[in-house]
Parts: sequence; C-alpha cells; structure tokens
Amino acid sequence: MEPEETSRPYALRFTQRALHDMDSAHAHFMESAGAEVADEWRIGLLDAVATLATMPRRQEAAPESRRFKQEVRQLIYRRRLGSVAYRILFTIHEESGGDPPMVLVIHLRHGAARPITRAEARELEAEE
Repeated sequence: MEPEETSRPYALRFTQRALHDMDSAHAHFMESAGAEVADEWRIGLLDAVATLATMPRRQEAAPESRRFKQEVRQLIYRRRLGSVAYRILFTIHEESGGDPPMVLVIHLRHGAARPITRAEARELEAEE
C-alpha cells in the first residue's frame, strides 16, 4: 500500500543533469524542427512536470527503479501530435524536519533509449 500523499503541494526541483537533458533535447528540436516546435516542446514538458506537484505517486515506478537506491518513478511526456516520447524520471521526498515534500526530477530520457544501467543509476544518484 502506498503511503498517503500530503494535501500540500510538492515542491518541484530539477537536478543539474535533468536541466542539461532538457537543454540538450531543446537544442535537438531547434535543429531538427525549428524554434517554434522546440519552444512548444519545452513549455509542454514543464507543464507536464508541474502536474507532479499534486499526487506524484500516481505515476508508475520506472522499469529500472530497482537499480537505484531509492524508488524512481516516471512520467511519459509526448508533445501534442508528436511522435517522440521522453521519460521524466523523478524521486519523491516526503516531509522531514519541517521541509515541505518535494519531487526531484533527476533525468530526462528519450523514450527509445536503452534502459538505464546500474552504473548510470549510481551516477544519477551522485548528482542529487
């Protein structure tokens, strides 16, 4: 049974790695599809992440979650009418010591990319 989620919204944070991933994908869309599509993709992605501020546990565990020391969940994002999907990988940090609950986006991964290895999982955890 899942722990009950708080009624307070979760703070949303990105690791440097996740920000770099987003910038790289945006640059790729700029080159391949133009500024309008790239900007639409980024805005849509940020809107999708914003939905994690409430009930982030509604998203399923990432298939590679067992390779991490803590549970990693995923949100699949696909631009409206787009064919390219991205997996938004995140962890959930509940309240501790008065801190508000938080969702930490740790990585964005192209939907067609191979699964994360244990070594990659350790690298992502080291960046948190």
